[in-house]
Amino acid sequence: MTSKIMDVARNNQFFKIFIHGVPRINFRFDLRKKTVLLLAEICAHSKASNAEFSGSF
Repeated sequence: MTSKIMDVARNNQFFKIFIHGVPRINFRFDLRKKTVLLLAEICAHSKASNAEFSGSF
């Protein structure tokens, strides 16, 4: 399940970068910041829909 979340995070991250057009200079910092926010968002979603995930543990 963890690898699944990482795949989703990676795909979303590239998608967001293409949409927002991250400046080259801030690229690394911005990527790290967005990844942290995205992972926090995913964690919040998984907690909110715990019933959905309870079967896979």
